[in-house]
Amino acid sequence: MIAKGVATSGQPYKEDYLKNKQNEKGLKAERFSLGMTEQHINKQPGSGLRIEMPG
Repeated sequence: MIAKGVATSGQPYKEDYLKNKQNEKGLKAERFSLGMTEQHINKQPGSGLRIEMPG
């Protein structure tokens, strides 16, 4: 399966790819349990998001 994936994607084999994915899943699960969603993480104060108010 790994050889087929490397052959069909054209990307080089990354030995620690699965370990990195598992770490990312663990971090996402930990953040979710703390009530932090991706929107909270990606939204930085002062990032230039401005909402125009009518009037």
